[in-house]
Amino acid sequence: MSENLGDKDLESLGYEHVQKILNHQRIKQDTQRFRKDQPRLLRAAIVCAFAVILGIYALLPASKIAAVQVTGNSVLPSSYIEELGGLSTKKLFYTSIPSLISYKVRQNPIVSDCKVSLLSGNVVKVAVTEKKVLGYRYTDSAQVVLEDGSTAPLLSQYLDLIANVPLIIGFDADEDTQKLAQAMADVKPEIISQMAEIDKYSLSYDASTVRVLMRTGGYFYASYDSFYKVNYYFDVYANMSDRSLCVVGTDWGSIVNTQVCPWNQTSDDYWTDSNGNVITNSSGDKAIKHYYTDENGNDALDANGNKIPIPIDENGDEVVDGDFLAHYADGEYSTGTYVSSDSN
Repeated sequence: MSENLGDKDLESLGYEHVQKILNHQRIKQDTQRFRKDQPRLLRAAIVCAFAVILGIYALLPASKIAAVQVTGNSVLPSSYIEELGGLSTKKLFYTSIPSLISYKVRQNPIVSDCKVSLLSGNVVKVAVTEKKVLGYRYTDSAQVVLEDGSTAPLLSQYLDLIANVPLIIGFDADEDTQKLAQAMADVKPEIISQMAEIDKYSLSYDASTVRVLMRTGGYFYASYDSFYKVNYYFDVYANMSDRSLCVVGTDWGSIVNTQVCPWNQTSDDYWTDSNGNVITNSSGDKAIKHYYTDENGNDALDANGNKIPIPIDENGDEVVDGDFLAHYADGEYSTGTYVSSDSN
C-alpha cells in the first residue's frame, strides 16, 4: 500500500490502519537520524570513556611525578628550578612536556641551557647549565653580574648566592662591566667563591687596577690583563710570613709576588736620589720601590739578609729580571743586585 496517501484516502481507511502507517514513518525517520548521528555519538562515547579512564588514572598515585632530579646547578636552588619549570610531585607525569619545561627554565638569564628528560619510575630529570656568576652589585636595584658582562635581577629565590660571590663596587658603567668580565674570564669559580669584594684602586703608575679583598682578609690587586693571576693567590698566601702584605699579579712573566699594600706605603717605599729627593718615573708619578719575592711569595733576601729591590732605569721605570727566580737560585743576587756567574 502506498505510504503517500491523500486526505480522501485517509478517510476511507480505518483509524488503526492510519496509526500503523504514521508509526512506520516515525520509525523510519528516527532510524535515518540515528544512522546520520551514529559517528558523532560514537566519537562522543569514546571521548567520554577516555575522560573517565583519565580521571581514574589521575587519582592514582602512580600517575604523578615521583621525583624531580635537578643537576648542573650551583647558583640557582633546585627548588627554584622546579618552580621555573612548573614541576611538582602533584603534577601528572605523562603531561610533562620536556621541550616546554626546558623553555620555561631557560627564561632565567642565569641559565644558558637546559635539557629535560623523562626517566623510568616517573622521574623528571632537569640538566641545567648556568652562566658563571662573577659577583653581585647594587645600583638602582640588586643585580647579579654574569660572565658575558650581562646582568640579572638578584631575586629572593637565590639570594643565598651572595655568600659565594663577591660584592662588586664601582663597575656600574657598561664599559667597565665588560672590562671586568673579560678580566675574570679565566678566573676559576672556586677562586671567585673566595672573594669578598672587588673594586677599583687607582695606583700612581696604573689608574686601571682591580683590587680584591679575599675572604682570608688579605688583598690581591692587578691590572685587567693580569687579573687572571688571582688563581695563584692561595699558592702564595699559604707561604707568606707577613700576611699584611698584598699579593700582586704583575704584568711581566708569570710572576705573582707580594708587596707592601699601596695604601700602607710610606715615603721609605719610594726611590730617592743622592739628595734624598723622591724620583719620578716616565709618567711623572713617584717611583715606588718594589721588591723581588722568592718562589713562595716571601721577600727575596741577599747574602746580608736585606730585601732585593727591583731596580729602575734613568727614567725611574722598573727594569724587571724575567728570570729572577733562576738567577736567585744560582746565587747571582747575593750582593743585592744581579751579578752573572759567568762574569766570575
